Amino acid sequence: AYGVLGIEFMAAAQALDFHRPLRSSPAIEALHARLRAQVARLAEDRLLAPDIALATALVEEGATI
Repeated sequence: AYGVLGIEFMAAAQALDFHRPLRSSPAIEALHARLRAQVARLAEDRLLAPDIALATALVEEGATI
């Protein structure tokens, strides 16, 4: 389940990136910044396994609560 939530976390961050320059709530922006500190925006195709592992680790440690 953590892996699925990690992927959802990445998808939500990517959606926020597509809607820039609009901003979300401070809490959502903080979560976005926390993910983006470790996982870069997806601009080109790349192997996502390392990104998924990092996002999953953030979920496991409770970063999204």
